Amino acid sequence: MKIQILAFLAFLSVSNFSMAMTGPEAKTTKEVMNKALGSFVNLQPFIHDPNKFYDKKHDEYINVQLQNIIDVFKSGSHNAKLNAPGFKPSFETISSYLIATKEAFNSPHKGFAHNRLQALSGLCMSCHTQLDSQNSSRFSVSLKAVRRDSFQSDFEYAEFLFLLRDFTSSARYYERVLAEVKAIDLKKKMATPINFETYKKALQRLVTINIKISYKPEQALAYIDKYASDRLLPPLVRDDFTSWKAQIKDLQKVYTPWNVSNAEELLRFEKKYLNGLDEEGLGSGAEDMKLLAMSGVLTKFLNFRPNSKEAPHALYWLGIAEERLHFNFFYSLGELYLKECVERYPKHPYAKKCFKKYEEIIVSGFSGSAGTDIPSDEQKELSRLKSLISQ
Repeated sequence: MKIQILAFLAFLSVSNFSMAMTGPEAKTTKEVMNKALGSFVNLQPFIHDPNKFYDKKHDEYINVQLQNIIDVFKSGSHNAKLNAPGFKPSFETISSYLIATKEAFNSPHKGFAHNRLQALSGLCMSCHTQLDSQNSSRFSVSLKAVRRDSFQSDFEYAEFLFLLRDFTSSARYYERVLAEVKAIDLKKKMATPINFETYKKALQRLVTINIKISYKPEQALAYIDKYASDRLLPPLVRDDFTSWKAQIKDLQKVYTPWNVSNAEELLRFEKKYLNGLDEEGLGSGAEDMKLLAMSGVLTKFLNFRPNSKEAPHALYWLGIAEERLHFNFFYSLGELYLKECVERYPKHPYAKKCFKKYEEIIVSGFSGSAGTDIPSDEQKELSRLKSLISQ
């Protein structure tokens, strides 16, 4: 793929299920989850402090933590939950990604390894927003050693809490980021460099928590009303916030909290809310809030109904949603959802739709002013997928 996509810690999300399980399998899942998360926690000081990361006296310790995580993901390859349609796309690339990160760390290219570790936080969010806060338990890792002062900023700490699915605490720290900027005197703002990219991301996370994870549009609007009107916001950022507000208000008129629990309800949901999505609106961002809300519904459906005969419908729309939302929100798992649709359900009518969309994404990704130049490995993959639906 043109971008190696994964959702780090997808395996850890299995803890959401293990709490409802009993016997040896539940114990094993929970123990393995805590081992991986523990190593990830141990890497935090090095992810956020480049000086520590590049200091050779820490090499052995960092290598051990990386290897622990690699081993955990290898051991989870046969886990039934991880082979479900909702998790498998993000899980399948984890081992190779982490191995490459470890290899880079032990080469002259430590900077590449550091960039990868920093990216893991954003990558895993695509997976950790799949289950709502009411149906999930926070990871049972002790946070005593990972306090606010372990991070350089409120935003970094909020991101870490988000990864642990502690959405209540992460929201509090995201709002601190926004409130701090809002409280600055206007004249000082004009003279003080402000990271509006971080400001936008903080508000994005609050919107995500209240649209995708727990559908509370009124709370999302309250955040936007409070923090989206700063006079010094760059015009494009302000325009995004204005668009989000309008879209959420439109959502409130037609959407209610959904519980798509079976194939029949999924097809009704698709017919009512998805089939009429405007193609031009998808490209412009005019449907982002609808896609965000919809993706929350569909990932929950796949997680709790992984063997549904109509799962390809959910995978298709998740592919579309993820491909669009990664521009503003997280890293895209769109290609992987579409591939999973074709590979797992080649005889389903939607497999052809999934392949067509996947092909469009690949061709577009390798097209430019000089024409289209698709690498041979991507061409072979397209041919392989096409052969599956042609049999």
